[in-house]
Amino acid sequence: MPLVRIMHSTFFIIPLAILASTGCSAHRNSGSSQSFPVNNSRPSTVPAPATPPVTTGTIVTPARPKSGHVTLVNGSARYVVVTFSLGQLPAHESHLAVYRNGLKVAELKVTGFSRDINAVADIVMGECEVGDEVREN
Repeated sequence: MPLVRIMHSTFFIIPLAILASTGCSAHRNSGSSQSFPVNNSRPSTVPAPATPPVTTGTIVTPARPKSGHVTLVNGSARYVVVTFSLGQLPAHESHLAVYRNGLKVAELKVTGFSRDINAVADIVMGECEVGDEVREN
């Protein structure tokens, strides 16, 4: 029995060793280990080849800026209350532009007070009226 066991293991070990050694030598002789020169000079000014844009069929719609309208104006204290859509309140200290009939008439800076859908903003430049449109810059 021991002779059969030795012959049986030999028939598996020898082909495995041959297969492993030829696999390693094939990669070594194929020239796959190339050495690339290191270039420490300035990068070349040759532009990269233009690649065509990839069309995936996805339609990307730009996000709309947050917009609202002026609901209260205090001209003597130079502040306004602006009403926005739900979830559209601008960030604290952000700058807003005020438009009337499509023309920019004022700039606002959001102060720290905002509640529900209303935000208080200081008038930085220009004049506001109730109903003016307010948009993020």
